[in-house]
Amino acid sequence: MTPADQDGAQARLVSAPALPRLTAFALDAVTYLIIPALLLPLGLLLIRHGVMPEFGCSQCIGLVLVIAPATAWATWCEARPREATLGKRLLRLGVLAETTEALVPASRSLARNVIKIALPWESGHTCPLASPYMIGWPAPSWCEPGVITD
Repeated sequence: MTPADQDGAQARLVSAPALPRLTAFALDAVTYLIIPALLLPLGLLLIRHGVMPEFGCSQCIGLVLVIAPATAWATWCEARPREATLGKRLLRLGVLAETTEALVPASRSLARNVIKIALPWESGHTCPLASPYMIGWPAPSWCEPGVITD
């Protein structure tokens, strides 16, 4: 590519509107749900055999087995030459550094995805489930360990 072609290509790069970005994020969120879907049979098997982790332990398990891999996957996809997760690729979007329009460094992609994926996902589980404990209310019955009968 000649320098003139490069300048023309860079001039065509524009920030995507909100709707395609949100659509790409929704498509990506569906792919993140593959992980818990694959882990669901294991969780049901453990519950059936009476294994019920405490609240804090279950939150840590979710963070390590679901949220961290989803965040790492999105970070890896955005820091690679394709510059995009699956949802972004389907909509022909990419993530570039704002000033240089080059690949986003992995550290910046990690920060983006921790803010975009890990923090909301973890707080979305922790806050509603932990709030009864914090204010002294009894835990909902579905949070309490118990015997599951047929």
